[in-house]
Amino acid sequence: MRSSLILLGAALFLSACSHAAPQSDALPFWTTTLSANHALVGKIWSPRNKAYVSPDAIVKHAAQTDFTLLGENHDNPDHHRLQGWVIRNVAKQNRKPAIVLEMIEETRQSALDAYQRRPDADAAGLGAAVNWDDSGWPAWADYQPIADAAFESGLPIVAGNPIKPGRGASSRLKMITDARRKALGADQPLASWRQERLLGTIDAGHCGLVPKQHLTPMIAIQRVRDAVLADNLNKAANQTSGSGAILIAGANHARNDFAVPLVLARLAPDATVLSLAFVEVDDSQTNPSDYAQSFNAKTVPFDYIWFTPRANDTDHCADLKEKFSSYKTKPHAKKIKNK
Repeated sequence: MRSSLILLGAALFLSACSHAAPQSDALPFWTTTLSANHALVGKIWSPRNKAYVSPDAIVKHAAQTDFTLLGENHDNPDHHRLQGWVIRNVAKQNRKPAIVLEMIEETRQSALDAYQRRPDADAAGLGAAVNWDDSGWPAWADYQPIADAAFESGLPIVAGNPIKPGRGASSRLKMITDARRKALGADQPLASWRQERLLGTIDAGHCGLVPKQHLTPMIAIQRVRDAVLADNLNKAANQTSGSGAILIAGANHARNDFAVPLVLARLAPDATVLSLAFVEVDDSQTNPSDYAQSFNAKTVPFDYIWFTPRANDTDHCADLKEKFSSYKTKPHAKKIKNK
């Protein structure tokens, strides 16, 4: 009887181990320092379960998911280092997902492919291959940890973004064709609550400085970008023999309420999606649920949020207000106003 119980206990233990989270590499240390001692730094929150989870649990979930969306603050290098960590450890679970980057436009895909076919290709040279320095994104050195993980794991890197629109409505319409916009559902109206939340998010992004009637056209731009990112993510996943794809993009593209996951539900209704946002801590907020306010939402609009220190304390709204004030004092601005 005693030996039977021992054998039963051993069997249960081995069964539990087979379903345990993978043992991942050590996490990268922080390079950002602002509020590094905040109580939430390094913690990962599941809004659905109202509980913290481990980094290994994230890897396990991502390794079992068709599409993993890793949302970021573009100017926080630790977000890119953590994205690289997730990619590297998912690849260790016998997965070979494609890595889709919002930061590279579709027009650069041929150059991207040509570079990746070169026998001497490495992560360090990828930025130059796609003219990264002319893209307007933060320095390639900040993003290189993502490419390092992809190259080390033998994962393809794919361009995600449509072409950048110029100023004016006509340029916005040229980002993609009407046929593609229709096929991706970007021409279909959003539910009113989604529309209001998206408009509120855009308004907050412009610090409430732009009249809302001028913000409305920006909804079309955001929706086209979300649709194209989802389209490229889906196409990339179809080339990975079941290993799916991982998206690297700004956090608002990864949110579940109106962004890429909503389009994926249309393009690949049977696929599974995981949305994770890396979020900088706020000294005034120590309750993870309160961070929903930062996204103009009642609840956090991601499957998980991973808290990090802040990269800087720049007052973007003050900078934007100064730019607007400068613009209004220019002669051409006065002429437009008087028309």
